[in-house]
Amino acid sequence: MREGQNKLTCLILILIVSSLLLSLTGSLTPAGSAFLVLCGSIALFVINFRRHQAKHQLLFRSHELGATSAIAVRHLGGLPFPIPTPVNLFFTAETIRVETEHDVWQVSRRQLRNLVIMSAEQIHKLPDSDIIHALSGGNSRLLSLIREKIRRGDSLIRHSKLLFLTLQDESGDDSATDIVILSFADRKQMKKVLVREGLNEFVTDFQPETGV
Repeated sequence: MREGQNKLTCLILILIVSSLLLSLTGSLTPAGSAFLVLCGSIALFVINFRRHQAKHQLLFRSHELGATSAIAVRHLGGLPFPIPTPVNLFFTAETIRVETEHDVWQVSRRQLRNLVIMSAEQIHKLPDSDIIHALSGGNSRLLSLIREKIRRGDSLIRHSKLLFLTLQDESGDDSATDIVILSFADRKQMKKVLVREGLNEFVTDFQPETGV
């Protein structure tokens, strides 16, 4: 979401600068330039207002839940929600919780087996065996479905990072696992959240960054 807003902000700034330059060269009337600058400025205000509002709501909800960390991500469909949708990911002392505007899903932190981070591009390039081994679950069919979701998704999904959460059954049966797939834009922010939550020992990062 943040990456999409940043791209839109850049496009609007380009529009504003271009309209001013065209006005200076006489290719655009001052009135036309002023109109475009005004529209662009209003759009920038709306984007920044929504960004601030979303951040405030995330912080408020995090405080309400007593969460130790929270981050806005995107769910790619499957477990726990059937269709791709923006979600907020919360970590509390006992649970991992995912919320949309209308739905809530959570599991005990004790069910977490591992976390795998990779780019959307890497899932097309890495051997299935490497990914399945890191996930401690899944199969080539699952990876094919994920690749197809990414291929059919918009450009933001195709250039995002992926977070796989492998979860064991509440009974503790290692043979019964579920995989939740999220996408996010800011790798550094996600790694900071995982470090803060003491989850580094669960993480396999196929493209680690230094200094995080």
